[in-house]
Amino acid sequence: MNSVVLISNLKRIAIFFLKGLITLGLFIYFSQSIVREYKTAKFARLNSLLPSFDYFIKTVEEGGRFEPAALKHYRDYFKQVTKTIEGRADAYGMLGFCEYYLGNIPQAIAAHQKAIKIKPDFFWFHYNLGMIYYKNNQYPEAVESFTKAIETNLDINFKFMANSKIYLDILTAVPSSEVLTDKIKTGYRDGFTMLVLSEYRLKNYSELIHLGQQAMSLRLGNEEFFLYYIGLALFRLNRYSQAVLFLNEALKINRESPDALYQLGLSLRALGKEEAAQNFISQSERLFKINGTYFKMIDSMDLRAY
Repeated sequence: MNSVVLISNLKRIAIFFLKGLITLGLFIYFSQSIVREYKTAKFARLNSLLPSFDYFIKTVEEGGRFEPAALKHYRDYFKQVTKTIEGRADAYGMLGFCEYYLGNIPQAIAAHQKAIKIKPDFFWFHYNLGMIYYKNNQYPEAVESFTKAIETNLDINFKFMANSKIYLDILTAVPSSEVLTDKIKTGYRDGFTMLVLSEYRLKNYSELIHLGQQAMSLRLGNEEFFLYYIGLALFRLNRYSQAVLFLNEALKINRESPDALYQLGLSLRALGKEEAAQNFISQSERLFKINGTYFKMIDSMDLRAY
């Protein structure tokens, strides 16, 4: 009798556990179904926001100004990508780009910082963050960002863009890998340019000279600019004879550079050559009205999408 009761109890226990397992299995199945449906809904929401990049590409390529309403649409899309898919550094970078041009500077900085945290070795994240800092007169932070930008590896930048759906969509405007290479190399040149300017603002003249010489050794272009700023830094360090040498080299590239002519005049004046100094200063004053200055040129530089 006891054995019959024992078997009966065991059967009840087995049925109880079996029901529990079935209930647990059903719970897991329906939970997964809910998660799948939630993810499907999120991706459907994302796809509904997917914009055409034609306007975005056209505006970037032509260096035009974005219409706020259109830019907000791109901003909302990139923001939704960051919410839907974790770890999308490309989306954070483009989100920061849009926020900047919408005038939302703190949000632009935050988005770029998140992009860098995910992908710390991508050139454009550091470059654009450095540009924001420079425009905001935060020169030490700009130096840090531009330095990190020029230290990135060219091949890693290519690989990242090639594996990014966002960049692949946007880069349909770039006709070949050679053109893309030129764009990135121009970015490195501009990174050195902004780094030199940041060091000048901080009066770090010796570091400026080193960076200018490094940029020229890499043959990135814009040698006139680097020669001029090396000459200017040497002048600030009271090394007038050396300043004259570099400023003359800059003028060999562009005889009508008002900045170089003016600074050469000041350097010659410091060396006691007043007549020659006044001649160059007079030329520069005439050309300033026509050509402007390097700082006016830099004012036109801004964040870049690629």
